[in-house]
Amino acid sequence: MKITFFTVILLLLTTALSLANPGWPWKRRVNPNVETFHITAHKNTPTSLWPPEPPVPKQISEQPFLQALQQLCQTTTTRANRYGSWILKNASHFGLDPFLLAAVIYDQSKCRPVAYKRYQKRGLYSLTHFYPTMHLASVRDNTYQYYIQTADGWEKKTLALATPLNRWKAAKPKENIYLAAATLSIFKEQFPMLQAEFQWSPYRHYVSNWYFGDWVKNPEPENRVLTARRRLLEYYESQPVSPVGEFEGISLISPLDGVPRLVIDYFQNRRGKKSGFGHRGIDIDGAVGEPVRAVADGLVVFAGMDLPGGGAHREYTPEEAAALSSDDIPKGGGLYVAINHGNDFGTLYMHLHSYTVTRYQKVKAGDIIGTLGQTGSKESGPHLHLEFRKGDERVDAAVYLQSVLVNPYTHLPRWKKKRQTLATK
Repeated sequence: MKITFFTVILLLLTTALSLANPGWPWKRRVNPNVETFHITAHKNTPTSLWPPEPPVPKQISEQPFLQALQQLCQTTTTRANRYGSWILKNASHFGLDPFLLAAVIYDQSKCRPVAYKRYQKRGLYSLTHFYPTMHLASVRDNTYQYYIQTADGWEKKTLALATPLNRWKAAKPKENIYLAAATLSIFKEQFPMLQAEFQWSPYRHYVSNWYFGDWVKNPEPENRVLTARRRLLEYYESQPVSPVGEFEGISLISPLDGVPRLVIDYFQNRRGKKSGFGHRGIDIDGAVGEPVRAVADGLVVFAGMDLPGGGAHREYTPEEAAALSSDDIPKGGGLYVAINHGNDFGTLYMHLHSYTVTRYQKVKAGDIIGTLGQTGSKESGPHLHLEFRKGDERVDAAVYLQSVLVNPYTHLPRWKKKRQTLATK
């Protein structure tokens, strides 16, 4: 009886494996170490909601690119120049978009070369958190062997590597960028086939395959990278801050760069609660440390920390807030800034990593007031909680900033009603 039982199990496993590997002539490339924070929100966002990504500039000037990279990574000029020159060189050699390659580096390491032990233990190395294990089966004698599907079957292709693909080389910044560019170019060539034949979750870009391998589990990493790429392009092109909407006659700008940005939780969502307050603002996906901007001219009326209990908060100077440890910040709104814009209109920016303003400081639309983080909300991942208030009433910020948001919740009757009401005013 036991033999029969185990035989059946073996047959089922064999069948499952055969379905998972539909006759492709290479060992499946898998990276189980991809870091994600908001899987559900990204998977539930139809790819059709994203507009086309901005194109690569026809002519790329080196100095503006290096300056934009420094602004994106918030790093030293020396480091930005060194990494930027390697990015431009390898992107040109492999026919890649340098803004995309730089965005991968930013997303994975913020352009910091230190290989933390927690990443090394997972086999991830240096600036791009490159994962050599995923590729080793495809490499022979410093040649990467891969396949393209044609009408006549599988066509074997090769790419000679000037740098050995191993963990020792991957741990060095220069070689790390080279290996990332080489493997990105392979996935770029294979992308139409992989997306059509082996899709697990809908996605838009071959950078998803670079993260996950042949089977893409969710589009969150590509959305992060493409957002970083849009930010880098904005800095490269020195795009001026411009209005994106208005609130009762007050011009608004985006609180985050690199638009459009993804709404990961909507206004008044009760998050499974049967009673009590709904979500008081909207949550916008983002990266720790990226700049948060005032959406309009105004006066800072609070800069400090949210504390448990209704209406509780404590004021800190920017220096005092920077000295706080994560254990000092309780669960809640974390570090936040509140601004009065006049005409009974106010905004709140919560879960900040840091802020640069003090109470009674005047700010202009587009001024950087702090950086995005996840204080008070460690388990939720980095995001900006943004609130709009009209007097004592909270209103849906997504309605007024809809031109710079990708909002998968627009199908909700409550949101549609608010949008229709706004349009009739």
